Amino acid sequence: MFNNTIEAKTVTATSAKNPLVIPILKLLRSQGEAMSEHQLLKALEIQGAFDVVSAASADVELFQKHFLIMNALYHLQDQLWGEQWYLQVSPLSIVLTAIHVGDSTEVSELNESVELKNYYRDL
Repeated sequence: MFNNTIEAKTVTATSAKNPLVIPILKLLRSQGEAMSEHQLLKALEIQGAFDVVSAASADVELFQKHFLIMNALYHLQDQLWGEQWYLQVSPLSIVLTAIHVGDSTEVSELNESVELKNYYRDL
């Protein structure tokens, strides 16, 4: 569904800090429709993307996975915006859509909580 206008070079700096950035971008590009954070987490587990995560308890490990996903999503959101793509980030709906010049949607309508975004961007 998506063409190659989303360049991998835009995510290289972020992916050095978070190994999930590129796998998440590839999944979102191939998906073509909204997915939940749970669906994204399961798809990444199948790919073995969480091999770097280990914790003393299952609860802590789940939180680490969640945090890495959200960190990657918010970094991707910022980077893709400059390429005319909007990444909607919420636990129940993660979807990548093209931004068309002249859309009536106000930028303020697209922005999530700045505080939440800043929390997850701090890796």
